[in-house]
Amino acid sequence: MRDNYFLLSQATTFIFSVILAYSSWWLPWKANITSTRILDIAKSSLLDFATPIPWIPALSILYILLLIKSEKFSKKASDCEQAHVDLTRISEKFSQESEDHRYTRENYYKSVQASLKYMLTQNITGFDDDCRVSIFKIDSENHSLFRNIFRYAPQQRYNAAGRDTLPASEGLIGLAWQTTGTAHFSSEHSCDSEEFKNALAIKLDGGGASTPPSSLRMQSKEFFVKSLSDHDDDVRVGVIVFECTNVGKLRTVAIEKLLTDEALTISRLVKYLGVLDEVLNPYDTR
Repeated sequence: MRDNYFLLSQATTFIFSVILAYSSWWLPWKANITSTRILDIAKSSLLDFATPIPWIPALSILYILLLIKSEKFSKKASDCEQAHVDLTRISEKFSQESEDHRYTRENYYKSVQASLKYMLTQNITGFDDDCRVSIFKIDSENHSLFRNIFRYAPQQRYNAAGRDTLPASEGLIGLAWQTTGTAHFSSEHSCDSEEFKNALAIKLDGGGASTPPSSLRMQSKEFFVKSLSDHDDDVRVGVIVFECTNVGKLRTVAIEKLLTDEALTISRLVKYLGVLDEVLNPYDTR
């Protein structure tokens, strides 16, 4: 910040010096031509601003006032500078705390994912290298969409992220969501064959669900889908999907029993994971 009072006080000092120097010449000169004492001339000229005499006390008073103002300005400037330092320190502390909080959330997010992976891929489910398990939670802002919050497959090509959201009325996910809460489909035919597509269409038509896109990365032939309910109010909040590229590997009876027996734990983990996923992986669903 610029201290204009200080600059003015310096200018006043300079002008005062010039006036004082001029007065030291003017008084003797005036006394000489008027044959009057210097003191009398100074007294008679005290209010005559056409002479240098009244400017001497005026500039002295102005200089003192400017020094006072400059001191006050310096104090305010110092306070502002300290406030800036304090604000910077608080901002840095907040940024560090935010970063620490994000780190904690990310670790908890990974822990929840690891817990679900361990629980859902137990040997009793028949889960192996040709399988994948995914969890879709109904979006908090658009209830006509499912949000993918969890996916695990031993093969990386199947584990890569797919669509962020899915219509809640599409495919076997939509069928389970809109009907009894469970859907199972399997076919020995190739996923690209007309036999497979027709059998799936018949299955979906029975529950009013639409056919999903045919260009899927994982050519699964068997699916087991079950809805998930909130442990607090028993309202459906999402679905869990088991799928496999080979028919007969998934032990659907054991999977359904596992999901029923561990419903409370799975529900809580899915709820926590859904909240964290919206914070850590935001995207626009409009």
